[in-house]
Amino acid sequence: IYFAPEERLRKCHYVDDMLRSLKGNSEEEGEKLLQQLILKHIVSVSNEHHRGYDQFKKHFLGMPNISVVALNFDTYLNEGPPGPKLDYRVHFDWIDPNRCKYSSGKGIPLLKLNGSLDWAVCSQGHLTLLNYSITERTFPGGRCHVQLCNNTIAPLLVTPHLEHNSVFAGLWKEAEEVLARAEKVVIIGYSFPHYDTRVIELFQRSLKGSIVVEVIDMKMCDELEEDARCRIQAKYQGLFPNLSTNQLTIHSEGLEKYLQRVCP
Repeated sequence: IYFAPEERLRKCHYVDDMLRSLKGNSEEEGEKLLQQLILKHIVSVSNEHHRGYDQFKKHFLGMPNISVVALNFDTYLNEGPPGPKLDYRVHFDWIDPNRCKYSSGKGIPLLKLNGSLDWAVCSQGHLTLLNYSITERTFPGGRCHVQLCNNTIAPLLVTPHLEHNSVFAGLWKEAEEVLARAEKVVIIGYSFPHYDTRVIELFQRSLKGSIVVEVIDMKMCDELEEDARCRIQAKYQGLFPNLSTNQLTIHSEGLEKYLQRVCP
C-alpha cells in the first residue's frame, strides 16, 4: 500500500485501528497477514542505515548524564563500537551469543518505548535478545532458545504485541522519570504527529518548566528552511505553551551536519 507523502501523516495510524478491528472480530488470518506486512515494512525501513548513528554514538553519547528515549525499531543504536555501552533496561531470558558485549544493567539507558526488531518473545512469554542483523526471514519458523522451550518467536513490537504491557509499562515509567529529571532534551527526527497522543502526553506531563529543548530537523533547501523553522516553533509552542522562545532552539541542518558542528 502506498500513500502520497502529504497523506502519510493522516493515514499511517490506520494500521492500529485495523489491527484492533481484526482482533475484535476474531479474524486471525487477517490479523496475521497485517502483522507480516507491518514487519516487512519495518524491516525494510530499518535497513536504511544512516551514517549519523555512528557519530551520534561516538560523540554525543560520550557526554555525561545521558539517557536515550527512542521510538524507532531499528538496531543500529546498540552496544557495539564505536561509543559507550547501552542498556535496554529490559530483562532478557536469553541473549544471542554474538551479543557478548551486551550486559544488562550496565551502560547508558536506551529506552525503546515501542520495542525493537532485535527483541523477540515466544508463546510462553520468554524475552530474547537476538543478533543485530534482522530480516523478514528471521521470525517465520524462528524458535525460542531458552532451555527446554523451543516455541516459535515473534518480534516484540508494540503494535503486534499490545498484550505485553508488563514489558513496556516499566520502560514508559522510566522514560517519564528520565524526562522529569532532564535539564535539556534534544529531539532528533521526531515530529510529534497528532495521532501519537501517548508520546505527546508523556512529554507534556514530564518536562519541567525550565527545560531547554533543542530540535534537530532534516536538512531543507534554503527557500524552505525558514518556513520549516516557523512551523516547528509554532508546533512546539502549541504543545508546550510554557516553553519560551529562549528555551527552544531549532537546527535545520540534519543530524550529521549538527554532529559535525558540535562534536568536531
